[in-house]
Amino acid sequence: RVALERIHQLLRPGGVLLICVPNFGSLINRILHEEAGTFSGYTHINFFTIDTLTRMQQDCGFEVVEKESVITELGSINNYLSFEHPYFGEGETVMPHLTPQYIHENMLGSRLLTVARSQ
Repeated sequence: RVALERIHQLLRPGGVLLICVPNFGSLINRILHEEAGTFSGYTHINFFTIDTLTRMQQDCGFEVVEKESVITELGSINNYLSFEHPYFGEGETVMPHLTPQYIHENMLGSRLLTVARSQ
């Protein structure tokens, strides 16, 4: 939060901020739990959902003008549900109705991307 407040001070009104962070509420995290790449191999200090990320930006004086989730990780999900290692190999498609469109519309991608404007 301190960094975001400082960025807000440095930006002119109307200045743009792009943030991309791991999505704590992503489908891959919900399925793999501690085995998900978000939690293993990385040393993130803070984890965000789309609600916590946008609320923090708004509290620091930004207007969030665009938000989306990116990176579906459908391959890893299919591998895991096929009883394969989630990050190696090519598992069969277990849930064909699970599409990239569904994942992104429901903010379930493994990364959150926001564009915010300084007010």
